[in-house]
Amino acid sequence: MELTDEGLRQAQELADRLARDYAPRFLYSSAFRRARQTAEIVGRALGIEAVVLPDIHERNFGCLRGQPYTRMGELMLADPAYNPDEEWLWTPEGGESHADVRVRVIPALRGLMERHPEDAVAVICHGAVIQSVGAQITGNWRESSVPPNCGVLVVDLGQLR
Repeated sequence: MELTDEGLRQAQELADRLARDYAPRFLYSSAFRRARQTAEIVGRALGIEAVVLPDIHERNFGCLRGQPYTRMGELMLADPAYNPDEEWLWTPEGGESHADVRVRVIPALRGLMERHPEDAVAVICHGAVIQSVGAQITGNWRESSVPPNCGVLVVDLGQLR
């Protein structure tokens, strides 16, 4: 799926903001198409090329892929294994839980920390990835949130230890 006109506008605004306020020296992206498209726009503004970073792609929604989020809520509530007190552990059939995403994402981001310990780095990724980072930093899934599309979350990668 391609970026919409709105997505292209948001990506350009993000590119302008990153160039103006952060000037990262390195740019990484999820392999998913819209993230790569966003990273291309950002990379042009920064004068750097984006590198695809494995393991920072969006959550695998399994049987819910392409379905509206309301369908996920219906399946969760109908699943006897679902525990609303630990909703981050719920896994759609054939997919990943948020906890699974965290196990995949945090080592990938720690690798960036090792490669670029003193550099500003931009990472173009997805909501579940950002939630995982928030949960890792705060130690609490309920305090992690997802910024809007092309939102910015500033993280000291040292917080991911």
